Amino acid sequence: MATAITMLRQQGARRVYLAAVHPVLTGSAVLKLYRSGVEAILATDTLDKGVSTVSVAPLIARAMRP
Repeated sequence: MATAITMLRQQGARRVYLAAVHPVLTGSAVLKLYRSGVEAILATDTLDKGVSTVSVAPLIARAMRP
């Protein structure tokens, strides 16, 4: 992902955003993504990460209703 972000920026992209449904970001992954030029990381809270901003609770609750 970091390589793709760097390439997009080099090719003229003004802003690059990353969206993840299940953010498995280990070690210094978030730092590496920001250093490569990502503007923001948006992710669901299926894993408890600092970038997890979108709650899936309403979807799960709706699926559990009879």
